[in-house]
Amino acid sequence: MKKIAILILSICLLVAFASTPAMAAGKGTGFDPSGVNVQARVFNGWVGDWNDLVDGGDGGGTGDMWITVKWSKDWIWPDFQPSPGDTPPGAWLIANQIGYTNDSGDPQYATLVTWTDKNSIPDATYKVLLVVKIMRVSDNSEAWDNYQLAGGFAFSQGGAYGDGVPNYVIFQYTAYVYEDGTLVGTYPYISIPPSGLGHLIF
Repeated sequence: MKKIAILILSICLLVAFASTPAMAAGKGTGFDPSGVNVQARVFNGWVGDWNDLVDGGDGGGTGDMWITVKWSKDWIWPDFQPSPGDTPPGAWLIANQIGYTNDSGDPQYATLVTWTDKNSIPDATYKVLLVVKIMRVSDNSEAWDNYQLAGGFAFSQGGAYGDGVPNYVIFQYTAYVYEDGTLVGTYPYISIPPSGLGHLIF
């Protein structure tokens, strides 16, 4: 049984991306054993497998959540590093996390039920979908000012640039709660438009 702890999960996901050299291997088609498809720009797998990939462990387990991460074509793989690198401001990634709970109300206080089989739904009342959207800011201080004024959450792996500009900004961060396939709750913790970087995300 694990608490969802939405913000912590989201930030851990970003830290993982910012520090995962192992995922650079392989440029072929299809998913590799770690759950990465470089050509499709997707990671698909259990939270437990993701943590093993990041930490170099082999404990397995599911973490009771399934994660799918997609990043934009202009995000230079595997450029999830503190320095700006070649990835331009405006490049994005999206992380979707799915888990199940019997607790009602705000999902950040919910306890996850055990989930070990991707092909079956565990015995639970609610399904929780967490959607986190992140954009590269790099050293674009004007873009960061726009996001900050709108309520964006700074994520600065390895510190900030001049004028306090973060490497990344979380600009959308929402939890959706479903019961019997019907949406029964939406929790927009952070929801601002992807503006200020010269182009839209989608």
